[in-house]
Amino acid sequence: MRKRLENLDALAEALEDQRNNIRIDTSFELLRAAGLMDRYLDLGFRKLQLKRNQVMVLSFILANGGTITPTELRNKVFRSDNAISMTLNTLDKIGLTRSSRTTVDRRLRRVTLTEMGLQALEKIVPIRHDIFEEATSTLTQEESRELKILLEKIMDHLFDLTGKKSKEIYPVKNSAM
Repeated sequence: MRKRLENLDALAEALEDQRNNIRIDTSFELLRAAGLMDRYLDLGFRKLQLKRNQVMVLSFILANGGTITPTELRNKVFRSDNAISMTLNTLDKIGLTRSSRTTVDRRLRRVTLTEMGLQALEKIVPIRHDIFEEATSTLTQEESRELKILLEKIMDHLFDLTGKKSKEIYPVKNSAM
């Protein structure tokens, strides 16, 4: 028992040492902020009876011109095949998307936004705007620009580490603030 307590003390000390390293502490705070933003988004999208991952998928389908394959989607959102499949099945079931097989290759599934999906996005866009605006309201415009530059720098490095390119992930046409 004493050995176990010594191990726990050593682990607690190692964690405290990590918190004293500004890079590690900043990464930890970034994760906490992302988790809080996720929670805040969940609360906002609850009004529409949608989950954050469903909204994210709908948004990527729209950004891709209204149609996408599960493989294209998986490469954009960093989710497993199973998670993508479950989300798409749910969106199909509630009528926000429609899946179909191509005539050229029956194995290839295409997912298209439905009229209901577009109507949902018309409600999602202002809710998402309000959430993001409120979440960052404590920052000045200049602080927001600086934060964006720093986050892009971190993401570019993470994309390099994971073998992905940011343009493959986020096909946003206009990133100006």
